[in-house]
Amino acid sequence: MKVFVFEYITSGALCDEQLPPSLAREGENMFLAIVNDLAQLTDIDLLLLRDHRLDDLNSFDLHANYHCQTIHSANEFEPYYTATLERADAVFIIAPET
Repeated sequence: MKVFVFEYITSGALCDEQLPPSLAREGENMFLAIVNDLAQLTDIDLLLLRDHRLDDLNSFDLHANYHCQTIHSANEFEPYYTATLERADAVFIIAPET
């Protein structure tokens, strides 16, 4: 099963804006917690989007099969977001409260 884990702040949706440090840190923590929890399940492939300004996921000890698309500009975001949605069997959304 392919699961798209989408956390708004860390996904690259704000590529052309300044990342608020506290929101980036909180989003990153939530994102990594969900990714690591889902990695405990068998037969799960994770689909991820990642803002290029954040640490590469290879620097984390992820125990999962995952495909991560790095987003470099706001123009790239929507096409990759749409393509990833189409590939996914399920979507786990982490969104800001405002």
